[in-house]
Parts: sequence; C-alpha cells; structure tokens
Amino acid sequence: MNFAATMLVLAILALGCRAATADPRPAPAGPTSSPGTSLAPDSSGTTALAAAVPTASATASAAAAPPSTSTAVDVVPLQAGRIAAGYQHTCAALRDGTVACWGSGDMGQTGDDGGADRALPAEVQGLDDVEALAAGADFTCALRSTGRVLCWGANTDETLGGGTRAEVSRPVRVVDLDDAVAIAAGSSHACAVRRGGSVVCWGHNEDGQLGDGTRAGRRTPVGVVGLDDAVAVTGGYNFSCATRADRTVACWGDNRWGQLGTGTTTASSRPVAVPGLQDVVAVSAGAVHACALLADGSVACWGINEEGQLGRGSITPEGEPGHPDPALVVGLPDVVAVGGSDGFTCAIARAGDLWCWGRNNAGQTGDPSSGATATPVRYPDLRAVSAFSGHGLHGCAIVLDGTARCWGINDYGQLGNGEVGLEGEAPFTVIGFDLDG
Repeated sequence: MNFAATMLVLAILALGCRAATADPRPAPAGPTSSPGTSLAPDSSGTTALAAAVPTASATASAAAAPPSTSTAVDVVPLQAGRIAAGYQHTCAALRDGTVACWGSGDMGQTGDDGGADRALPAEVQGLDDVEALAAGADFTCALRSTGRVLCWGANTDETLGGGTRAEVSRPVRVVDLDDAVAIAAGSSHACAVRRGGSVVCWGHNEDGQLGDGTRAGRRTPVGVVGLDDAVAVTGGYNFSCATRADRTVACWGDNRWGQLGTGTTTASSRPVAVPGLQDVVAVSAGAVHACALLADGSVACWGINEEGQLGRGSITPEGEPGHPDPALVVGLPDVVAVGGSDGFTCAIARAGDLWCWGRNNAGQTGDPSSGATATPVRYPDLRAVSAFSGHGLHGCAIVLDGTARCWGINDYGQLGNGEVGLEGEAPFTVIGFDLDG
C-alpha cells in the first residue's frame, strides 16, 4: 500500500488525558477548577474520546437538548480509538493496521528517528496490525490485534513500559503485557485493560494515578488494586478512571479539583467508586476533569470548570474549588461518544454532528465569536463525525468518508495541513489522509 501521508485512528474507548496550560505538564494546582451539582443516576463516558455503540434504546435526556441539524445518515458508524491527539502531535491507525503520525517529534512521539516536526502524516515503521491508539503529552501507545502493546516517544517518567528510561522513536514492547483489550494514556502514564477485566498501569505515579496503592513510579506495568471487571480505562493529567462491567465508574489518583468524582477532594492511590453514576457506557478524562456517557445518550461531567469544560452553563472563577459531584451537561442532543481534553470537551451526536464546550482560546470549540463557552455549541463545518480526539490546544476528527479534519493551534504541524502555523477554528483537512489507505 502507498502510505505517503494517510492515516487515522479509532476514536477511543477511553481518552483522555492532558495538561491544561501551555506547558505540557502544568502543576495541578494551577489548572482551573469547577463547582458541582448532583446528578441523577444513569450515566456513561471515555480518552481521546469515549464511544458508545449506538442502540435503539438510547434516547436524549439532556436538559433542553436542541435538535441536530446534520444532513448525515441517521447513525454514523463510530471508529473508536482510530485517532489520538497528543499535546503537540497526532497519530492515527488505518484500517489496514498501519499507523501514521504528524506534529512535534522532538521526543520521538511521531515515531520518526530524526526527531523532526512533521506538518504531514508519515508512517510509523514496523506496525501493521494496530487496532487502537492512545497518546500522552509526548508519547504514543498502540494496541495490536495480538493483545500486545507498543509505545514510543518520551520516557523520562518511564511512560513507555519497556523497563528502561531510554527515550525511543521506534515502537517498543510494553513488558509482560500480551493480553490487552483496551489502552489509555494520561499525561505521563498509561494503562491497559487485560482480558478478564483486570487493569495495569505504568509510568509517573506522583499522585497515585497508577492505582497500585503507592506513589512510586513504575517502569513496567503494575496491577490496579481491586479492579477485576473493567471494560475500558481512561487517563487524565494525574488521575485515571475505569468503566466497570456493571456500568459503574471507579477513579484513582489526584483529586485536588474533584476529578475523581467522589464528592470530596481527597486523593486516592486505589480505585474509588464515583457515587450516583449508573448505566455508564464510557468515561473520558480531560486534564483535570472527566465526563461519562450515559446509556440514555446524556453526558455527566465533574472536576475543574474554570473554562466551562463541565458544560453546566456557568464558568467557575479561577482559584475556586472544582465540582467533585457529577452533573448533567445542559443543551446536548442524543450523544453516542464523548471526549475530554485540556479545558474543553466534545461529544459526537447520534446524527454525526460534533458538539464542544469549554476552553476556546485557539478555536477548540469552533466558535470564532467567543472565548470559553459553558454550554455545548455545534462545531461548524463538521458533519458525519465518526471519531474525535483532543489534547493540548487542538482537536481532530475522522468523518464518514474516511478523511480527517483538525483544528486549533498548529505550532508544530499537529493539524497535518502541510504548513506549520496555519491554524484556526475552521477544521483543516489532513493532507493525504484516508482511513482506507
């Protein structure tokens, strides 16, 4: 196959993770916070983007949900996990199992030996059976059809799981992990769900985000305490969450802004249940907030809200406490997937429209007329979206025809439009990208 510059990766079953300031690793005390209201049961959520398989039983229940104006097919088939945005890079997995990346390559995160920045997609060598991707701040991981996981890029915090701290620009195998069914990346850590429902994590662990009951970093995967029924996992800046088989959610790690959803700001190095969340389909972590997609098509979010990323209709003043209790996002249509990012959140509506809310300093929500927005707005000029992933100050989506669109900041070529610095809220077509190769 001629891979010149074509690629894209499933819109994740768990996603998210990312720093909320211009620094890829901002101090958690600096990120924005958000207040909370309580939520009625029935919720679900993802990382790059949590996706739910559309079912006839899913019905919109968000307050004042506006009708979709998409001209796309009734339900757009989702491409969960096919695209993953890092802080300043993006990677995608094609249907033939190959992977392409673009953007910043200074830490090897694009899989390029030269470490050069790329404004166009380039193939990552040695991969031909990838089923899903996850991107941290400056590293990338791939789930192979065999259940093995490979990672590449920055390794200062032992994020590659290979047993060393060596930085590598070519995929290396994560040690003792050959039965993974789902993966996720936080800012400087990564996690995987194993066959059977247990979860392992590796990398940075200052706030207990690995879930092993300690705060010691790990070069190789370590088991998350007390989880044996997980179906998906997602990573935030310094915390993680898992969707369980009974459709509840457990989270662990940093909780200064209420991002564990427990009603308190007490951190935990072991999984703790998110009270009141039931019927959860998927969960997605942003930098210091998280959102759950519910079986009825509604979305509930919790954590920091200084940019309106919780979608509650208000923005919490900087420095005030976050919202540790999940509450429903207002004004959303029927949703089938949700993805948290750095200060903003996006959701795919059943008809294929993309709705976003929160931080908008680089056009992340697609609204050129405003700054941060506390309620969802339909992203203009995007239809038939089948996957989404956001990180840093940019977002990317795959659409029904197999092409990709990216928007936001483009200082390292992370939009894939062929020109560093060409950026904005209007989605750019990733040049040479085709999901089918």
